[in-house]
Amino acid sequence: MLIGAMVWRIGDCVDFFGQLDWLRSHHFDAVAFWTCAGEPGVWEGLDLASASADRVARLRSALSAFASVDLHAATPSQPPATRPGNCCEP
Repeated sequence: MLIGAMVWRIGDCVDFFGQLDWLRSHHFDAVAFWTCAGEPGVWEGLDLASASADRVARLRSALSAFASVDLHAATPSQPPATRPGNCCEP
């Protein structure tokens, strides 16, 4: 069994990579996060659609320490920006 956590509040409030560092230093095996922008001030994901190549490379390196990575993504048929509230809602 793997023990993991969801990284979900990103931006000025809590740094994404800081959360990964904390999870790794506390021996979590798995991590999950949204790959869309979310709703700033409420929750945010790591928006891979607008991430630079350097940020993606940093992400790959940071995630390599985990046995499992669960990505939550919006469906291509409805971009996150058109959804009410956040990219989780249908």
